[in-house]
Amino acid sequence: MSRTSSLYFNLFILLFSSLQAISKGSDTALSIESHFTFTNSTLTNQMLTFGFFKNGFTLADSDTECAFKSTFPVSGNVSLHGGTLTLDSDLIFQNKTVLGTSGEFSADDHMIDFCETITGIPATEVTIFDNAKLFTNTNFNITGSVKFSGYCSIDGRGNSFILGSDGHIIIGHDATLELRNLEMFGIYNNNVRCMDHSAKLILDNIRWVQRGDYTFT
Repeated sequence: MSRTSSLYFNLFILLFSSLQAISKGSDTALSIESHFTFTNSTLTNQMLTFGFFKNGFTLADSDTECAFKSTFPVSGNVSLHGGTLTLDSDLIFQNKTVLGTSGEFSADDHMIDFCETITGIPATEVTIFDNAKLFTNTNFNITGSVKFSGYCSIDGRGNSFILGSDGHIIIGHDATLELRNLEMFGIYNNNVRCMDHSAKLILDNIRWVQRGDYTFT
């Protein structure tokens, strides 16, 4: 094989491999997975039905997408780096999960249960929840911008939901956010807001505590 042909062949292999989605786990038998980093692909990466991601996982960057299909809880170090995690099953974080960086959770009406070791949403990236049912198990801190689309709910299970000085809750166009069973602290100015008149905020069994004047427009 000539040097030119060899170069073209290597480039083809590199391009072909970059187009392939990565599937981890199994659809037929229990598969305990080591920590894995999913990379960007033209197809969606997958965490399969019987994959047990007890050691966490990482999305490489904001262009990386992965579908979560596992029936098992997740623990370990988890980082999305602004990427998109699509839920085909409920996502239950188990102690001692560490959420290093956040991203977009496209939940399709599935549950996301944050364990006690997840005490808030990292502020390194904008976090987006789409059609998600969120549950917290400890006092929860919002230190950056969290956006909600579709119909989302947060059940605090009697815990506090604390907005830091740069914490914002933003309800998108034609979206609904329902807050239930929590005490909400740190509200001021317009750090809880709707994008426009089509958005809706529902409060159910809430204690609303402001730290300054609040403007709802």
